Amino acid sequence: MNRAPWASTWAGCLWAVACSGTGSGGEAVVSEGEDSAGVVAPAGGSNSAGRGLTQGQTRQELLVVAETDTSTTGRLYAWVRSDTEPSGAGWSQALGPVEVVFGRGGVGPKREGDGRSPEGRFPVGDAFGYGAEAPEAVRIAYRPMPPGAVCVDDAQSSLYNTVAERGAREDRFASSEPMRRDLVFGDSLYEWGVWIGYNAEGRSDPDTGQGLGSCIFLHVWRSPDSPTAGCTAMSRHDLLRLLAWLDPSASPVVVQGRRAYLERLHEEGQLDYPVPQPQ
Repeated sequence: MNRAPWASTWAGCLWAVACSGTGSGGEAVVSEGEDSAGVVAPAGGSNSAGRGLTQGQTRQELLVVAETDTSTTGRLYAWVRSDTEPSGAGWSQALGPVEVVFGRGGVGPKREGDGRSPEGRFPVGDAFGYGAEAPEAVRIAYRPMPPGAVCVDDAQSSLYNTVAERGAREDRFASSEPMRRDLVFGDSLYEWGVWIGYNAEGRSDPDTGQGLGSCIFLHVWRSPDSPTAGCTAMSRHDLLRLLAWLDPSASPVVVQGRRAYLERLHEEGQLDYPVPQPQ
């Protein structure tokens, strides 16, 4: 399947930014082919330039720490590296600690439907939300969610882990979740959000066929003690601060996991700064 960034083939171009190719994250592409018809976005979107980069090639990292594999709450720290310093030097903490909530299944290796937030290193993708325009000072590309936008969580579909238009290609997937939760559930969880480029290729376990997970975002929490279905969520205030801080030219990434996992990365030289201790 052609997973072109924020592709759209809808008549009249429902998203002007997708048609014009504007946005700070990269040029938008109109996809072609049966599988991609009606696709709004692949996981990550056009900002996900951090995909596959080593720590020395990125200048912004969101370190998200869960104390144990069953933790449903944790802390996020935003780190920045001076572009005048060589790899392995010049990192400083810019934001945090920010209180976050994880999936109801804790944090670790993820499978579709397990309620777990994924562990690993992932690119920061595009911002999205209910509003027609991004919040003030946001520099990463922003994609407003149209009323019929859904995220496909059917691992057997060629549209798995993409945002599509409900009705446009609904015959190609059996399950999805609405991106306009305000219209369906009357809540603000996706008022603002950011794609995490987890499982951007829409892969499944080759032995079981179970999907490796989909529709993973940073978004607004329901409350400080309400876990998610697998995303990482925080207060609206903190999310807006984070959105304003992210710089697409810095190739930002998320490094998320259990404390033991993250400390091992530091010991092995894959994380240049120490994991902060809980306060």
